[in-house]
Amino acid sequence: IDPIITAASDKDWKVRYWAVEILGTIGSNNDESYIIAALKDPIRYVRQNARRSLRKRNTDTAKEALEQEKRDLRVRAEKLIAENQLEKAVELLENALEIDDTSAQFHALLGYALFRQGKLDSSAARYQTALQLSPSSASVHESLGRVLLEQGNLESAEPILRKAVRLNPRSPSALHSLSNVYRAMKRYDDAVLALRKATALNEDDLTAHANLAFALRQTGHEQESASVLKKMLEQDPENASAWGSLGASLHRSGKVQEAVDAMERALSLEPGSALLHNNLGVLYEQQGDLSRAHAQYQRALEAAPGNSVFTDNLERVETTLEK
Repeated sequence: IDPIITAASDKDWKVRYWAVEILGTIGSNNDESYIIAALKDPIRYVRQNARRSLRKRNTDTAKEALEQEKRDLRVRAEKLIAENQLEKAVELLENALEIDDTSAQFHALLGYALFRQGKLDSSAARYQTALQLSPSSASVHESLGRVLLEQGNLESAEPILRKAVRLNPRSPSALHSLSNVYRAMKRYDDAVLALRKATALNEDDLTAHANLAFALRQTGHEQESASVLKKMLEQDPENASAWGSLGASLHRSGKVQEAVDAMERALSLEPGSALLHNNLGVLYEQQGDLSRAHAQYQRALEAAPGNSVFTDNLERVETTLEK
């Protein structure tokens, strides 16, 4: 057996290939370490033969070595994805599926890497395979639902994400994703229910708070929308978008001066925003301060030349000022 063990580390990969195969057939348990070492061989065919030999042996050591290889591959793939080396991650995971095409984890990871590449159809196909292999996985349901949402397939995304929430009702991300489907469908009451649960589970998710405020405005709950935005701004006081949204909610609630204060704060954080200049102009005009309204409408048009709404607002105020 010694010449075969020596051959397992020969420079010629073909020699190593046959040595590993022979060790799998006639070697003793003490020789398994040489087959296990071949799992890291630079030549793919040698690695494949090492796996076949270990499966043939079917000892506890062989089984653990194969499982450890899969764990190592998963960690390497996750690291590549985190480093945004998506092509390498996809290649690694496709090779991993040659080792075990029944691994829901490998299919799901490959689906995520493909999603990050913008290959939505391929990503959805991998997640669907993962779902067949692991039908009770909340995370796979959620991931597939997100891909379907990104594809604009709302009718398919909704039941998948509802199942994700049923499987894990304490997942704020699944609830948030489901709310995104409802908002896209303009089912704002359902979106509010999902987002209330999501924000209760994760108070630090400012995007969910912003989406909740928007959905509340769409359902006519202006005061509650303003309350959500104020709470959000306690955590992120430099958020220009949130200040602008707060100004809009306060305006609709009839609190014009408070709306002006919020809109001015928003503009101080984002002075180049045409929309914020226009909205502040509307508030000044409502207060009867036409000169300041005129200045804001001008700034809006400078930032967005040709905008018909901003043009109409400016011309209306100019006509009034000329009288």
